[in-house]
Amino acid sequence: MNKYTYLLLLLCLVQLPLQAQNLLQYEWEENRKQHTLTAKEQEEPAIALLNRQSYEYAVDEEKGALKQYTLTHRIVKVNTDNAIEQHNRIYIPLHNTESILQLKARSISPDGKVTEVDKNNIKEIKDDDSQGAYRIFALEGVVKGSEIEYYYLEENSLGFFGRAYFQSAIPCRKAVFTLECPSFIQFDARSYNGFSSPVETITDGMRVLAAEHSNIPALRKQEFAKYNANRQRIEFRLNKNLRYSADPIFTWSDAIGYINNQVYQLEAKEDKAAQKLYKSLKIDASLTPKEKIHKIENHLKTNFLIQKGLGSGKLEEIIKGGYGSELGLVRLYASLFKLAGVSHEVGLTSSRENIRFDPEFSSWNYLETYLFYFPALDMYLAPEDMMYRFPLIPYDNTFNSGLFFNQAAAIGANGKQPYTIRQISTPGYKANFHNMDIQLKLTPALDKVLLQVRQEYGGYSAAYLQPAYALMPKEQREEMVQSLIKFAAPDAQIEKYNITGGEPNTNVLEKPFVIDASLNSTALLERAGNKYLLKVGQVIGPQSELYQEEVRTLTVENEFNRMYDRTIRIELPEGYVVKNPEDIRINKIFKQNNAETPHCLFTSDYKQTGNMLEITIEEFYNEIECDLENYEKFREVVNAAADFNKVTLVLEKGKAN
Repeated sequence: MNKYTYLLLLLCLVQLPLQAQNLLQYEWEENRKQHTLTAKEQEEPAIALLNRQSYEYAVDEEKGALKQYTLTHRIVKVNTDNAIEQHNRIYIPLHNTESILQLKARSISPDGKVTEVDKNNIKEIKDDDSQGAYRIFALEGVVKGSEIEYYYLEENSLGFFGRAYFQSAIPCRKAVFTLECPSFIQFDARSYNGFSSPVETITDGMRVLAAEHSNIPALRKQEFAKYNANRQRIEFRLNKNLRYSADPIFTWSDAIGYINNQVYQLEAKEDKAAQKLYKSLKIDASLTPKEKIHKIENHLKTNFLIQKGLGSGKLEEIIKGGYGSELGLVRLYASLFKLAGVSHEVGLTSSRENIRFDPEFSSWNYLETYLFYFPALDMYLAPEDMMYRFPLIPYDNTFNSGLFFNQAAAIGANGKQPYTIRQISTPGYKANFHNMDIQLKLTPALDKVLLQVRQEYGGYSAAYLQPAYALMPKEQREEMVQSLIKFAAPDAQIEKYNITGGEPNTNVLEKPFVIDASLNSTALLERAGNKYLLKVGQVIGPQSELYQEEVRTLTVENEFNRMYDRTIRIELPEGYVVKNPEDIRINKIFKQNNAETPHCLFTSDYKQTGNMLEITIEEFYNEIECDLENYEKFREVVNAAADFNKVTLVLEKGKAN
């Protein structure tokens, strides 16, 4: 959508007088009593009795401008001291907030005493890390059994897309969503993860979307799961301005038109600066597209920085200053790819760590992160993330959908740029690895273990290690490498080490990050009478565990597919045997349906030749997701690795069988 169309839309929205600001008349119930809890609710540390999120679009009659208002109203019952500590301090984020129009807060004790917050105690705090500010205050008079209640009304920066969460770590008795606007404006809304679907009504010239849901269970964070993506929520978007047209607006096609202009529309001085930079790169026409991409990316990520929200978007300023905004760098990449004759698509997607992209609901809130896609190579590039190198992109953008378009594609019969919703694939497990080759030998005095350790990191397992190592000063490199080496033995005395694959701009899908180290440890060996205990399991490092007894509620979602191949060779002391070698053998394989390759597995085995004991371990995770029905099988594999980590071999004098 070009700027002219966008401004025309806003003009049409405010042409006629509208019914104004119903939320300004909102009040809580005065002089009310406490709610009565059910027996089950009394057992909860805390429960949200009300979670209300209301939105209104109306006209400020004095200014003749469209305004957006948001009302948040919450009541929380606290039944324990820990719950009081968690809930009596209230944070109000001020991101996209023009002003707070109303703010009230109170506590109601079990004996009916009401304590309202002193507005002089409300503080506003700037938070540079989160690029915003927030208001904070604490409620007094809160004891076990109190109700904490607060509501606030904001005037927001105008936006046509929204997201409201209604599920949290405590259960919620009643959740309410409303969105009001003039009847000739139509919003569309979609619920997720079981929340009630909004219903539309029109009354007195106002269109209202409303949904209410009761008894929402608590959603607690669990290992191998994405929390926000699984919370009950509602997404909404402006769908039509019936005064302007009956056609939908803010569609994916409109988004592509807007992005196309943002990325590819250059002023003459920008185009001139881009051509000058391209010429300086000396990209030979005989290079393959892959080689050209590498050269462009390596130059930009080595010589330019992104200043989030602050940098310039103009190419001549970026090239001169060496830094720019996220969009500015995307524009520079696109210009250089065009000059190099590299066929590409520009795309936007979301982070599935937070919210998975929904192709069926065209909320522009999903358009968070830029990617480039190269159709001839079926590969992606992440222009905004300086730590990744083509063709690896952040794992949270993979196993997800995204909106893509090719600027060179012919305009469709509808006069709009064609687009594609792409499924962004994730690399297979063999591409992402942390492999180990370890040799153990006891000193003649049997007082310590000598280790030769080789660790190989590739793909996503190396995605942050390798680039960080390449950029770090020497002292920080030492600290980083020592922590990685001590992964195999926390008390290790490091004798020497060597790094390969640590050069800048290394493609970790092709060249792994490798640490070779010599070290010794006393903690891996214990004496117990005439026996020695060799803690061989510890050399693979700490492992994830899923031993908890709580009921699993969230689908497993791995960050990325991965593998761990490990070989451990133990030179046994002369005259000693291992009394419990069978403890090494673990075999957990989860195969789904008739799949040729298991979903995941952990197997460990051994063989002994003379005084040399060789242990081989294979572990991999071949799928991103595992449904609840198969969770126990996934859990067994994860815990098998944790079980091996606890294996201790008993060495005793004797003859080998």
